[in-house]
Amino acid sequence: MTASSSADARFGGSIAEVYARHLVPARSRAASADAAALAYCRGTPLRDEIEARARRTRCRDRRLRRRDRHALRRQVDRRGDPGDRRRRRALKLPAAR
Repeated sequence: MTASSSADARFGGSIAEVYARHLVPARSRAASADAAALAYCRGTPLRDEIEARARRTRCRDRRLRRRDRHALRRQVDRRGDPGDRRRRRALKLPAAR
């Protein structure tokens, strides 16, 4: 047994097993890829970091808009047409305390 496989066994199994256990099929309810990208970016710690920096430089709104535009472009580039309603899969992992 290699070091990585013993670590996998200790921490819940291999990546393939974790994916098999926690990967759930889902259909996006977002109206567009833009809406999904904005919701993702605004709901992550990245927003707190940007807002903290913006308070120091007094350009919060401009930075948020620029970050949102960049996130939208990346999401649309990766996921395709904003009107695309294909099925998605999400990895749902339990939180450990």
